[in-house]
Amino acid sequence: MHAEPSHPQLASPETYPDRTIFESRIGNTLFRYTLGERRRKQGDLSGENLRPLFSLMAIRADGSSVDLLPLINPHRVAIYVSNKGGPEENFHQNSTYGYVTSPPLTSPLAFGALLHELGHTAQDIDKKTAPLTPFYPSDRRVFDYVSLAWARRDLANARLIASHFNSLPAGELIDEVERLIRDTIPPLKEQIEGQRSLARMEWREPERKAVEKQIRLLESRLGQHRSFIQGVMRKIFDLPKKFLERDATKRALEQLFWLRDELGIDLLQETEDPSESLNHLFACLETYHAGNETLKHEHGTVPTLHENEA
Repeated sequence: MHAEPSHPQLASPETYPDRTIFESRIGNTLFRYTLGERRRKQGDLSGENLRPLFSLMAIRADGSSVDLLPLINPHRVAIYVSNKGGPEENFHQNSTYGYVTSPPLTSPLAFGALLHELGHTAQDIDKKTAPLTPFYPSDRRVFDYVSLAWARRDLANARLIASHFNSLPAGELIDEVERLIRDTIPPLKEQIEGQRSLARMEWREPERKAVEKQIRLLESRLGQHRSFIQGVMRKIFDLPKKFLERDATKRALEQLFWLRDELGIDLLQETEDPSESLNHLFACLETYHAGNETLKHEHGTVPTLHENEA
């Protein structure tokens, strides 16, 4: 993380020659924010189009102003603002290096994106969501195991993930995955190898074809078991990402309602360009909602946190 403070007093170009003040008007509010020089790469922070945010002021129609940055960023996370591109490609949060990136702060969508990413940073220290954040990088690896010993860590993590959600029969599904890996797949593989050895020794055409047919049947059964394991493990390991994305959006909405109701800064209003509206931001997250609907259709419920954690 860069050492600069996240929200010093509003700087001026005269005081800080390496900083620039930008202004944008949304509805009746004028937003004035100060950006520093472009930054090069740190971690996976892609560089030359991103500039650190030093201040963010909101000037209301009556001329009064609000220093927004300490209000929306109480944990003083480094924020970098892009100077080009759409919000979909420019909002990001990196827990390892402690920063978020944002599109140019010129629309409700941009502010919604920034608040969404700041919501992710709050999850890292919230005791209700922090246990799930290590599982957010939902990689697309294949859950294919040589033996139960290879699967033990993933099975333990799957049970840990499932313990944070209610009304989902994940425990029974994980037990079935473990049983298949331990009791069903090893002897099935031995059968296939035995049949292959027999096929290599069988020179008579009819008998060899019968053995090859048996091999195909056994391999099909093995493939079905592997597909089941892959499906169950993938859905469980995808749950943290889906939940944390929805939670970050919920946090962003709560902030937007608070800004409107308590400070009179309305970013929830409709815009002339639909692509710049907050509805567009939420549409960008529909894939996560769709993932949960798949679970609902298959298992009869949408995963939620346990009541004592919600």
